[in-house]
Amino acid sequence: MNNKHLRICLVGLFFALISSIICAQEIPQNRGPRIVSPLVADDNSVTFNIFSKNAQTVSLTGSWMGMGKTMKMTKNDEGVWSVKVGPLEPSIYLSDFAPRLFK
Repeated sequence: MNNKHLRICLVGLFFALISSIICAQEIPQNRGPRIVSPLVADDNSVTFNIFSKNAQTVSLTGSWMGMGKTMKMTKNDEGVWSVKVGPLEPSIYLSDFAPRLFK
């Protein structure tokens, strides 16, 4: 093997070693709890959930509400904001969360 091939092999080995070290680092677990949203109940009521530990308030807007209307959401101890609406007629609806981080 000549010097050029040896250098290429060493560089490849170096990058393989570095990438395995980077991949082996622990990923921080600062994600919030697992949530399901929207959650449709048997009676067609719908619960909307969003995780925002730092939000001061969160509002929900939805196409079923009418133009400009919002619903305030409530926060639990884990930082999950929720609101239950409905029952709604089965259809396709648009919704949006509006977290407010500052007062």
